[in-house]
Amino acid sequence: MNLTKKNTLLASAILTGGMQLAGTAWATEGQIAADAFISTADAARANQNFGNGITLEVGNSSASYIQIDLSTLPPGTTGEHVASASLLVWVNSVSTAGGMDVFEVTSPWAENSISGNNQPQRGTSPLGVVSVNAAGRYIVIDLTTLVQRWIDSPGQNHGVVLLPSGVQPAQALFDSKEAPFGHSAKLDISLYTVKSDGSFGATGATGATGAAG
Repeated sequence: MNLTKKNTLLASAILTGGMQLAGTAWATEGQIAADAFISTADAARANQNFGNGITLEVGNSSASYIQIDLSTLPPGTTGEHVASASLLVWVNSVSTAGGMDVFEVTSPWAENSISGNNQPQRGTSPLGVVSVNAAGRYIVIDLTTLVQRWIDSPGQNHGVVLLPSGVQPAQALFDSKEAPFGHSAKLDISLYTVKSDGSFGATGATGATGAAG
């Protein structure tokens, strides 16, 4: 089933009071609206904008910003509909394996103007720490609570920033949305369905694997 059909069916469930069976899980994606890395390695790089780069850098003097567009979700979607939301970021290469902190960005920024000397504000505490150990795969960052709030308060959605962790910091490159390899970041969202009484159904268990054809 394609994404458009999934969204159409879920929108119908939301708007009509829910004709889908409780326990059915619907998956969709939030789109990457903007991404860019900044560097403070020296004065020249601190003034430079890297919004058009094909990779995002995280290292001792660099951080990467990712902003997510949630306007493509079905009409009527609220934070309560979100069962889970995970940001997937493709690891292009790893110079030093280690940890990466994820912070909420709390003020506006633009892909074509952000720089080391022009960074937005961020939260005071990390949302989590992610291990970056190997290239050629996605790392998964849980943003469920954050996405629930962003859906209900869109003006607070300024994305997230990826920073090297304070202890054993990672140095790595990630594919940006401009990358020609088809591995840009993405936000996977699972949405609860709506029961006929208007309440939310839980996400159902994964079904058994079918027999080989």
